[in-house]
Amino acid sequence: MPYYLLKSRGAKGLLIIVGFVGAYVGALVVGIALYVLCTPSAG
Repeated sequence: MPYYLLKSRGAKGLLIIVGFVGAYVGALVVGIALYVLCTPSAG
């Protein structure tokens, strides 16, 4: 899919790929933050 986006849209395709990666990383960070905040600490 990244190859298709780059070939069909050029630089705009690269921005779309960066957007997907950013959304993935953002969701990962939010998930880790919620896990840390909502998990009761031992001790």
